[in-house]
Amino acid sequence: MSIYKLYLTLKSQGIKVSKNTLYNYLSMLEDSMFAFFVPRFTNSIRKKNLSINKIYIADIGYTKLIENSDNKGNKLENIVFLELERRKEVLTTIYYWKSQQQEYEVDFVIAKRGKIEQLIQVCYDLQDISVKNRELSALVKASKELKCKNLLVITYDYENRERISGEIINFIPAWKWLLAKTIVKNKHKIY
Repeated sequence: MSIYKLYLTLKSQGIKVSKNTLYNYLSMLEDSMFAFFVPRFTNSIRKKNLSINKIYIADIGYTKLIENSDNKGNKLENIVFLELERRKEVLTTIYYWKSQQQEYEVDFVIAKRGKIEQLIQVCYDLQDISVKNRELSALVKASKELKCKNLLVITYDYENRERISGEIINFIPAWKWLLAKTIVKNKHKIY
């Protein structure tokens, strides 16, 4: 989400608002825990401050008010984020990753004490080969760049373990992943 793009959209609709006002409103949404902003992972503080944050909302029921399509993938990604936020331990940060060329993106980078612990991709349906290739290519590229071998794809109903480009990737249905930590209670880190 870009404040500048939002500003231009509102301006094109004849709504007069300053960028500072938009920053203030978004800050209020975050302070009230209505929305969560996830920064892009980078080792550069300057780039981190200039990057565009991804936004997730605290209750996906509100998506009915703002979207006119039934994008199950976005809703599943929002649900996964909320669960990651709920499970988050002290000194753990959630990021997203985008390649330098902006062609690859990984939904979640989990870092604890500055060390990358896990890369998570959320994909509702992997039936379309081009979607699967795009999602897995991003995960493998991020794995090599960030030196993380703990790779997970959360899907609607697909479960498997595959070796892709030399990397082992675990696939798990969302319902099973959501229940896993509840059942295991941090005894073993399975996913």
